[in-house]
Parts: sequence; structure tokens; C-alpha cells
Amino acid sequence: MHPRNIYNKRLNFNALASEFPEFKKHTTLDLKGQVIMDFKNIEALRILSKILLKKDFNLDVHFPPNGLVPTIPLRLNYILFIEDLLKLTNHNKCVKGLDIGVGASCVYPLIAAKKNGWQMVGTDINAESLNCAQNNIKNNNLAHLIEVVKVKEETILEEVLKQNSVRYDFCMCNPPFFGNPNELCSQLKRKSNRSPPKNAFSAEMHEVITIGGEFTFVSKIIDESSEFQDRIRIYTSMLGIKRNVKLLLQKLHKIPAIKSAISTEFHQGNTTRFGIAWTFDDCIQLEQLPINSDKKEKCGKPYVYNIKPFVGNTEEVGKQFTNIFNDLQLKHTPVKTDNENVVVYDIIAHGDTWSHSRRKRRELAHSSKCQSKTFIKDAINNNKDSSRVNGEKSAKRKCDYVMETVKRVKTEENIFLACTLIIHISSELHIELVYVNGSGGKNACHQILQYFKNHLKF
Repeated sequence: MHPRNIYNKRLNFNALASEFPEFKKHTTLDLKGQVIMDFKNIEALRILSKILLKKDFNLDVHFPPNGLVPTIPLRLNYILFIEDLLKLTNHNKCVKGLDIGVGASCVYPLIAAKKNGWQMVGTDINAESLNCAQNNIKNNNLAHLIEVVKVKEETILEEVLKQNSVRYDFCMCNPPFFGNPNELCSQLKRKSNRSPPKNAFSAEMHEVITIGGEFTFVSKIIDESSEFQDRIRIYTSMLGIKRNVKLLLQKLHKIPAIKSAISTEFHQGNTTRFGIAWTFDDCIQLEQLPINSDKKEKCGKPYVYNIKPFVGNTEEVGKQFTNIFNDLQLKHTPVKTDNENVVVYDIIAHGDTWSHSRRKRRELAHSSKCQSKTFIKDAINNNKDSSRVNGEKSAKRKCDYVMETVKRVKTEENIFLACTLIIHISSELHIELVYVNGSGGKNACHQILQYFKNHLKF
């Protein structure tokens, strides 16, 4: 959870039940006399969100009976993320934001306006949702800061941005996550390696399902942002499915006009959501935002390898690892330590240069051999050998392509793997490789450690 989130500590249900009778009737006492609530009870969730908005933001918000019940800690996490992004813009004037898919509760604009005094425009395709949102704005006397606009389903940004020449500081979006009811049902089912959903599900279908799911929806925002560019200084969106983060970042990195793009995570209880942000403004360096600074501590156990007995010194160890780093074209930065028997490197890989390395060397050797006229002449007289020649030429082209790809990827911002190598030198050599991040995932970290095992000569 964001460090400034007021819900960082567990909610005091005892105090809430004492202050709000409407909440108390949805609670019970456990064996220790503590007040607990049933998160599977939709009405209890609805009341909890209502009283948190009232208690912490002085907002009176109505949620439609069958509509989406917003979890307030998550919504506040997203608002705080945008606050951090705006600090990078050096913009001290009135902030103007655009909420794509404002929904019936209008919760993001209400919190943003009440907490920060931001001017907000919310868009939606559903007339009933907009009517409810308008009533929530009116009931909280925030019409001077919040406007809601009905837009067509065919476009997302175009309709509202072409109405006037207003320049927005940011846009935000909590898109429908799923592409069809089957996807929704599969996500709601318990998976063997995960805890079951803690909260009851409550939402209208149009609030959680859209054609193509969140990937298609956010891809459309990206495409339209390329047309309007600096009309919005920072574009953002929330995501509910982790795999889409990588796919959408890849799409963003392919657009030359985009100056920077980042992702983050929103943690609240057992729920994790994801966020992405991008900008066309070269004065805004989104990478400077210190997000997920505790990522290393959350990476789990390191990959470990021991060589014993070990006879050697720090210089020999450093030389062998440096040679491997150079062979694999890994960016490696030594990290100072207080212990002379501990060597630490921060490692960044921009592509997979270690997989099947022995096979690649063999293919290159064979392809060189194919250049021999005698070899080619003998191969022509034998269909089987002829096929091998063609295969080796193809292999050479493949290897050349791999090497060119590695060179190209090194100039890009995409990180395939970032990890930390920790080497303890004593009577044995203890190697730890800690995964940090990167599109290659933890499997890439494991593969590099296996490469070390095969190539270290102690």
C-alpha cells in the first residue's frame, strides 16, 4: 500500500461500529470480543465504503443497488500515485484531470476534488451511471470542480478532447478488466496456489466486461494518445491482469514519440492491482519516480549455488565473473561492501544472451565450415549432406539475427532481467542471485545461475 495511504493500518471495526450504527448491524463479535464483518456480504461492503468516504473525506456517496462497490483503499492508492507523478511536472497551478469511465459512484473525481481541490472531468458511455454520478456531485456541492460527460463507445479520448482546447495534467482509468463472462468467471474461481477472493463480487456487467478486455481498451487509449500527445501531460491507467502490464509496456516502447513509460503495483489486503503511466513530454522523466522501492525484499528466496572446497581469492573470482558478464553482454555494476570477502554486482540484461549458448557456438562453427568449397562440393553429391548445408546456412542466419537483436535491444529501455549477484568467499564459494525485476521473470534469473555453474572454473 502507498506509504501515505491512511488505510495502511488495519481498519478499526470496533470504532467504526460504535460511530456508525448502520455498519454495526452488519458485524458480529468473534471469540475474543473483536468486531468482525463478513466481506462476502455485498451490503456490508457497500456500507463500509460509504462510511469510509464519509468519515475520512466528508463525502456522502450513493451506490446503485447492483452497481460496482469501490474499495476505498485501492482508489486512494491510485490517487496518491497520480499525486507523485504530478510532482515530476513542476506544475503549481490548478490541476485538471480526466477520469475515463467515471462510473455511477464518481469516486475518483469526488476524492480528488475533495482532498486536493483538483478540477475533474469524468466520462462514461452509460446514461444511468452518469445520472447517479451527477447526483453524487450535486449532493457534495462539488459541481464547481467536477463535470461529467457522456461519450460514444467508439472513441475514448477523442470526443472529449475535441470539444475544447483544454490541456489536462493527467488522465486516469479503471477499465473493465474482462473481455467476456467466461473470463470473469475463471478469475473469480479459486486457484490452487492463491487465496480465494475475500470480497463479494458486486458490479454491473458493463462495469467489468468490455470487448477485448482491458488490454484492448487500454491499447485504444494508447493509440488515441498518440494523436493528442501533449493535450494530456501524463496518461495513466489501472490494470487488473498482471500479464497485460508487460504487453502494454511493450506497445508503449514501440511508439517513438513517447518519452517515458513506467508501471507500478497497488497493494491492498489480498488484492493487487497494477498501474501504467506514459508521457509525450520530454521534460517529464517518469523513471525518476521512486516506485516499488521495496521490490528486492519481496522477491522471495535467492537462487543459491555453492562450490566447496574452494581455494582462490577475490581477484580470481572477480576476473572470472567479469569475463562471463562480458561474454553475455551483461551490464554489471560493482556494489561497495564493508566485507572484503563479499563481492556484490548489480546486473542488468537487455535480452536473453545465455540460453543454448553451447548450441549457438556449435552452429556458428558449422556455418563457418560450410564456407569451405570442398565441404559444399561433397555435400551436393549427398542429399542428406545437402540438407545439412542448407540447415547450417539457416542456422548462421539465425545466429546473426540473434546477435543483431541483442545489439538493438541494448539501446532500448526495456529490461529483460535485473538481478543482484552476491558472492561470499571463504573455504567455499557461496553464490546468491536475487531476482529484482524484468520481463524475463525469475526463470531468466535461474537460467543465468545455471550458466554460472557450467562456466565457472574453480
